[in-house]
Amino acid sequence: MKLRETTECPNCKRLAGRVAKLEEQLAAALQRISELEQQLAAARKDSSTSSKPPSSDIVKPKKPRGKGGKKRKRGGQPGHKRHQRPEFPPEMIGKFFSYTLDSCPDCGGELLFSRKAHPRVVQQAELIDRPLRITEHEAPAYEELLARLPGEAFLNVDETGRRCCERIWTTIATCAQQGRSVFEFLLASVESHLRGAPPPSLMPSGP
Repeated sequence: MKLRETTECPNCKRLAGRVAKLEEQLAAALQRISELEQQLAAARKDSSTSSKPPSSDIVKPKKPRGKGGKKRKRGGQPGHKRHQRPEFPPEMIGKFFSYTLDSCPDCGGELLFSRKAHPRVVQQAELIDRPLRITEHEAPAYEELLARLPGEAFLNVDETGRRCCERIWTTIATCAQQGRSVFEFLLASVESHLRGAPPPSLMPSGP
């Protein structure tokens, strides 16, 4: 009895190669993680956590606190020269507001402007949503219909359309020579056609 020959599946072979490649990448990644853990452990060692001498510490020691052991507050320190932003010039200010008092807020007495003290000035700069207001103005372009008809009216029309255009242009030219209104002549022609009456004539009516 002969054994049936088996053939290797191409997809299985491809998957086996991919698994082998992933195993190699995983082994390399684990090796790299182990090296980094060793470097991190070595970096954390100093004279207080190991037998290393203080001179081998790679981390700077904390600065000792000042006199009294109190932490220094933020901002300007006593005795430090004050620094202020220079004021904006008047030409850069968009709006001015002046706040005055009619009477003393404590006793209600009459007030006079001081000759010794200067007014208190507070300048405020703000960022607005749209520093620029852009407005677009559009006007459509126009051209006269009569200037376009001679070049385009005869492009996409048949023989009947071309004859109609020729007759309209003849009517326009004749009415212009006779000083007659083209609109009134065409209106009269349409009304005559609807009533079944004879159309108006383009012939001159007389001297």
